[in-house]
Amino acid sequence: MNIELKTRQVRGPLAACVAAVVKESGAERRVMFSSFNPFALKQMEYELPHVPRALLVSNVREGGNAWYLREMLYAPILKIHMLNLDQRMATPEVIAFWRKRGMPLSIWTIVEEKKGRELLKQGVNGIISDLDPASPSWRIQEGPAFSEDKT
Repeated sequence: MNIELKTRQVRGPLAACVAAVVKESGAERRVMFSSFNPFALKQMEYELPHVPRALLVSNVREGGNAWYLREMLYAPILKIHMLNLDQRMATPEVIAFWRKRGMPLSIWTIVEEKKGRELLKQGVNGIISDLDPASPSWRIQEGPAFSEDKT
C-alpha cells in the first residue's frame, strides 16, 4: 500500500506521526511512502529506513512545484527506491535514462489500459491508475521488480 505524504514543510511532525502508526500496526513490510516533498522522504528515511520510498515528480509549473523539484535535483541524494513520474514526463527517452541508472519507475495517473501496457513494455515497474486492478486482462503483464535495499 502506498502512503502519500502530503506536506510542504521542510521539517514537521508528519513523518514521525505516520511512522508511529505504521510501526504500531506492524505494517512496515506492507507499505511504501511517496511524496512530492523530498524533505518528507528524507525524514521517513530516518524514521523507517527499511520501508521503500518514492519521489513523486511532475513537470507542471504550478503552486509549490519549484524548478528544483521539476528537475529532480534531489533524486540523486535521496535514498529513494523508486521515482513516480507524471505520465506527461514518461517519454521513451526518460524511461530509458532512469532504467539505465537502475532507478525503478512508476507512472501516474494512467486512465487507459492500452497506455499502461505500453509503459510496462517500455520497462516501467508500476502503474498508478484509476483502472480496475481486478480486470483479468490488466493483470497479465507486470513490470520488472525493484529492490527494497537502499540502506
